[in-house]
Amino acid sequence: MLASEEGRAVWQPQLAPLLGMWEMMVGGEEAFAAASKRIFDYSGTIRIAVQLNSRGAANVAVALEGDGRSDLDALAADIRGLIERGVPGEWQNIEVAGQKLTIRNSDGDAVSAPFVVSGRMVLLAGAASEMVDAMGLATYLDGRPLTIDKPKPGSPALQITFDVPAMLAVGDPNKNDVGITKALGFHELERITVSLKAAGPHVELGFDIALNGKARGLVAAFCPDSQGVSGLSQLVPGKASAWKVGRFDFPAMFEGIVSAIETEPFLGKPGEIRKDINKACGLDVWKDVLPYMTDEVLAVGSPFQDFDRADEATWMLAFRVTDEAKFREGFQTVVKNAKPVLLGSETVDVDGVELRRYGNMLSYDLWMAVGNGVFVISAGRDAEEEATTLLRLAKHANFDAGENQETWFQQLERHLPPGHNGLAQLDLMSVLSIPSIWWLGVFSEFGPFPTGAPLDPDEADEQQEKFRELLKANNLTVVRTATGFANAHWHWRLFW
Repeated sequence: MLASEEGRAVWQPQLAPLLGMWEMMVGGEEAFAAASKRIFDYSGTIRIAVQLNSRGAANVAVALEGDGRSDLDALAADIRGLIERGVPGEWQNIEVAGQKLTIRNSDGDAVSAPFVVSGRMVLLAGAASEMVDAMGLATYLDGRPLTIDKPKPGSPALQITFDVPAMLAVGDPNKNDVGITKALGFHELERITVSLKAAGPHVELGFDIALNGKARGLVAAFCPDSQGVSGLSQLVPGKASAWKVGRFDFPAMFEGIVSAIETEPFLGKPGEIRKDINKACGLDVWKDVLPYMTDEVLAVGSPFQDFDRADEATWMLAFRVTDEAKFREGFQTVVKNAKPVLLGSETVDVDGVELRRYGNMLSYDLWMAVGNGVFVISAGRDAEEEATTLLRLAKHANFDAGENQETWFQQLERHLPPGHNGLAQLDLMSVLSIPSIWWLGVFSEFGPFPTGAPLDPDEADEQQEKFRELLKANNLTVVRTATGFANAHWHWRLFW
């Protein structure tokens, strides 16, 4: 798609300034053509190892395996030239663990000139005083077997693994920080793996978390033992731009947050904090509200178009509840005691279910209701309409019948993660209907534009429309995800 003429028309204008800078750095058009060809033609495996030091900074080793056709020495010379022109300082010759290195030292941070050893091109980076640690990472990579010529079908093209215990051990956190991370359940995380591979005609992005025991705290909210997709999928509106039906243990999240708060002594003693919460709510939250919430949840976003302000965008959450009468009684007690944070106003009768609008100090109205087996929260321009439609659908739904299977679900079934319990879908055409001026505002908050200034609004509109047409032409207008939890592993998959 991106290699097509239409695709190049989308991305080339954005990269042109960067490529122009690269051309200047290497010394002209001819040198740039040769260097860029060597770099872009490289098709081998790249391995990267990163280790955080005691200051939280990273030491890095990068190893490029030979691909059978690229000249690694020439490639190393190209990258050295870029370092020389892009990193201030002078080259220094040092010896690390018996290996002679040439490094570029800039105020204590260093990067090595690439060197070729054992059929790999290696580059090191990190604190100048810790090059021995970066070399240790290179030794680790050198001990890894070379990638086989013909990977097994389904092997990832990209895989990144994070050692969570090692990351949490970095630095010298105070006792309270350790208490908070434990209360939230982060110490039960063993490993996080990100992967990219093919799944039939789709590209699959995977995110997997391995636990070293039972999920606790906030982490437990994402890892309920329930299997299968909730029957709430029957309530997904046909015009939804984005929706997610899955498993989320709200009581576990609430308990995890409260436990984390209890680790802060200045906020009060653990037992007192819980008493204060119950007093503020007018009941025992742990007995009168949370037990009646299941882990079944539906999130919906309506079409992102035809509105002028962000707060007009309509969204909705629906939680399945067990004893509806008891939950409603508890919920009404909580909102009654929530004044002036929540102020009930307009009420609408939806076939016997009370749907009520609540104002608040943020002037952002919420519509909420408990009925037909669900607890609904909705906001935005069409909040009342969307909540009404969902409550009427819920009245006739048989949630225990299971999920409403879509055709795409059946096509991806063999690629779904173990313990499959959630599905989601996003319409990219709807997302790309959001005015480009809003996107420019968002992007400008996260980093500089390559050209040093944002796109002209008219140009941005044109580029956005080109991208929409490109996605349509390549049948890439919808992104889908699936989640699962099994054998102390949480899985998330994105299919595009």
